[in-house]
Amino acid sequence: MTHTTTHTAPTFGFTLAHFFGSIAENMRVAAHRRSEYNRIISELSQMNDRGLADIGIARFQIEDIARAHIQGM
Repeated sequence: MTHTTTHTAPTFGFTLAHFFGSIAENMRVAAHRRSEYNRIISELSQMNDRGLADIGIARFQIEDIARAHIQGM
């Protein structure tokens, strides 16, 4: 009976393509979140104080609401 052992170099699942693909994906997600943040700021800022009050938002809360929305994405 013979016994054969095969040794292979360890692979860590890391390639340059994976690395750059990950960077590209992170940039895409960041751009989408920034766009969404700016859209919410713009839409809520265009409302008058009465309209904001009707939906339960004070003007000083607009940035916090936009930030909370993109963090929940």
